[in-house]
Amino acid sequence: MRSLITYVWIAAGCMLLSPTVSGAGQDALFAQGRANQNLAVREADAANANQKNANQAAGNQSKGQSKQPDQAARDAAPNAALVEKTFHVGITLGDGRRLKGKIRVRVPERLSITHVVDGIQYRKLVRPEEIQAIELKRWRGRLVRQQEKGQIFQFDVDRYTIELNGGQVLKRDGELFVFLNQFVLENENGSVQLFSFWGDLQKKDGSWFTGMQGPSTSRVAAHKDVVQRIEFDES
Repeated sequence: MRSLITYVWIAAGCMLLSPTVSGAGQDALFAQGRANQNLAVREADAANANQKNANQAAGNQSKGQSKQPDQAARDAAPNAALVEKTFHVGITLGDGRRLKGKIRVRVPERLSITHVVDGIQYRKLVRPEEIQAIELKRWRGRLVRQQEKGQIFQFDVDRYTIELNGGQVLKRDGELFVFLNQFVLENENGSVQLFSFWGDLQKKDGSWFTGMQGPSTSRVAAHKDVVQRIEFDES
């Protein structure tokens, strides 16, 4: 399997983006990505479990009070089984290139989405099939490691919009859904691993290994090989 984004190992084994193809680098990236994804799932499960317990406690404040099932908590239950679903998608990369194909991802039956409208924070339950498109708007940089050549940063999504089938657009600040951090797209050309994040080395003179421009804290321009927009149900 080849990826549009491949990592090469430099000096002490740090991962950097490079347009070159390195089978060993890809294997290392995929292994690290799977580990990060599993950790994110466990953290999300723990957070949702705490929220569910709080909801149940609030519902039982008075003894003898009639207890109504919390449908939202049940639908967003962290222990609910993930199901593998196939979606036909259109992908736009950071430099405008377009790909079409299908992806298979493991998702919950409903996604609990926190978003803000007019300064008010809402939580909305959405089925994956109700999502028409997701557009990535901003990436947050975080220092991964320092080395002799400079500093390694990883840029992760921290702002995006979710377009629903009915036309509603949810604006969200925060991490992207775990299953979209990286995924495999398949089409008539074969398969390719795609990513919503990238890594870069800021050299001691302030320039970047990838040649991109911008601060280390936040970016609104994506790396050319990174996913910028996903449109669902495209055949």
